[in-house]
Amino acid sequence: MAVNRDEFLRAIDGIIFGNNPREGFTEGPRFYHPELQFQIDFPANWHVENTREAVFAVEPQQAAQLQLTIAKVPNGTTAEDYAQALASRGMRPQNVQQVRIHGYNAVLATYVLAGQQGSTLAAVAGFIEYRNQILQIVGVTPDFRRFGALMEDSIRSFDQLSDARILRAQPDRLKIYTAQEGDTLTRVAQRTNNPRVAADELAILNRLAIDQPITPGRLIKIVEKGY
Repeated sequence: MAVNRDEFLRAIDGIIFGNNPREGFTEGPRFYHPELQFQIDFPANWHVENTREAVFAVEPQQAAQLQLTIAKVPNGTTAEDYAQALASRGMRPQNVQQVRIHGYNAVLATYVLAGQQGSTLAAVAGFIEYRNQILQIVGVTPDFRRFGALMEDSIRSFDQLSDARILRAQPDRLKIYTAQEGDTLTRVAQRTNNPRVAADELAILNRLAIDQPITPGRLIKIVEKGY
């Protein structure tokens, strides 16, 4: 079946390209969630993965991991209530303290967990009352002496997101551009200035070489920066 190329391109003009930053993204070690309006600093160089259910940060050698989720509890549950409910189900902390994290009521607790083949893991958890929810940030490692303070610092970095630029973040969008005289994908990429889509990515999208002259009037795909 023949497909009219230009009609097809115009039909996809404006669709979301890549991940939606409204559901969370990182800049350096800091993770932002514009929809839920929070931010947190993960340890430098840890790999951060954002899913619909949780945010994970993993140490490069996989010797430690942090996980952030929203606890499934009734509205009005306090951080202390939640920690006590976990204890009643067998998750008894070695140490627990009520704290304030950037103005929010929270509980910090440490645990010893059973690992594989009889080993043990140490965990530090922060349960934070935020926007009528409990956010739980749990760090787990077999080497608490090395990573414990680092993970606790990350938990304590949790804060409300107030940066207007981040709160307004919108997704990148695929746009259809009409090539001008002298255009190449390298030049187009320089003008669009999207840090997530360089000339090499445009080359894949358009099946053109990055420095190949583009016929004026030809429609090509570019990616408009959303944030």
